[in-house]
Amino acid sequence: MQRIGYTTRLQNVLDLVALFAGARGDHEAMLRLAGAGAAIRAAGGAKKALRDWGLPARLEVARRQLGHETAAAAWSAGAQLSIEQAVAEARMVLAARGRPRGPAARRKLPGA
Repeated sequence: MQRIGYTTRLQNVLDLVALFAGARGDHEAMLRLAGAGAAIRAAGGAKKALRDWGLPARLEVARRQLGHETAAAAWSAGAQLSIEQAVAEARMVLAARGRPRGPAARRKLPGA
C-alpha cells in the first residue's frame, strides 16, 4: 500500500515538473518526464493521471513544436527511464538556471 502511494505521488510530481519544463520552453524534457510518468502509471495499472493540470493540451503543443519524430523519441526515451532516472531528470530540470528557452524566452516580462 505504501508503494502505491509513493508511485502515485511520483507520477504527479513528474507531471508537474513536465509542465514546468514546458513553461520554460524545454519541450523535449517535458515529453520525457510526461512519458516517464505515463509509464509508471501504466506499470501500476492506472489508465490516466488523477489530475491533468492541463498537461494533455500542453503536450500537444509541445508535439507540434518539436515535430512528430522528435516528440515520439522524447516520449519513448522517458517511458524507458527507471524511477531513479526519471527523478534525476526532474531534478535537473528544476535545478536548471537561466532564462527559459523557446518562445517563452522571447516574451518580455512585465517591468523588464
